[in-house]
Amino acid sequence: MDDFDNDAIRDIVVQCAAKSAKTPTVVNSASWAIAEKPGPAMWVTAARDELRNFRRDRRTPTFEDVPHSGSRLWSFRRGHTFSNT
Repeated sequence: MDDFDNDAIRDIVVQCAAKSAKTPTVVNSASWAIAEKPGPAMWVTAARDELRNFRRDRRTPTFEDVPHSGSRLWSFRRGHTFSNT
């Protein structure tokens, strides 16, 4: 998690065993980054349905609960259109 605060690191890849709390760790780290050091990010999933469920059930509620991260994310999205292609 320290790497999220290191400006010299541009890419972070997480690879670990199943059921090892990697998703909550990365979501919480992303929430911190949005609130404290906003910048580009990408979340990759195996399938579109998986992404929709993750976004609805895990990511969005977490981002909305963290002070400043939800408001920064949503104000950014209001001005942009995203493609699902």
